[in-house]
Amino acid sequence: MATNSVRALVDAEWLAGNLNSPHVAVVDGSWHLPTINRDPLAEFETTHIPGAVFFDIDRIADDANPLPHMIPSEEKFAGQVSALGIGNDDHIIAYDTTGVGSAARVWWMFHLFGHDRVSVLDGGLPIWQKSGGPVEDQVP
Repeated sequence: MATNSVRALVDAEWLAGNLNSPHVAVVDGSWHLPTINRDPLAEFETTHIPGAVFFDIDRIADDANPLPHMIPSEEKFAGQVSALGIGNDDHIIAYDTTGVGSAARVWWMFHLFGHDRVSVLDGGLPIWQKSGGPVEDQVP
């Protein structure tokens, strides 16, 4: 797929048809305000799109900055993304558990570091499940 053919948003039907493609990497980028009392990693561990990895916005950040989840160095970003099994040729599909909240942050971070093959799953996990998309609880 050429870079210019990658859409910013893909729908559940598109993902269902491409979920098992070798260069599609599904990423749960859920993040919640601390006052919400939700743990996105714990939620990921119990329900996520098959094959998805968890993109921890708080961990893939600049540890030296006293402010939370600030942009990491290029080296740290590349190392963390590589550790998730994501490569330069992958088309990343970012989603979250609220629809299209923090997934947009994941999309932006990949673009910031020069990875143009990234899309957001329109409606996130709620629409994926509503459309009958499978979920799993096995952590990769």
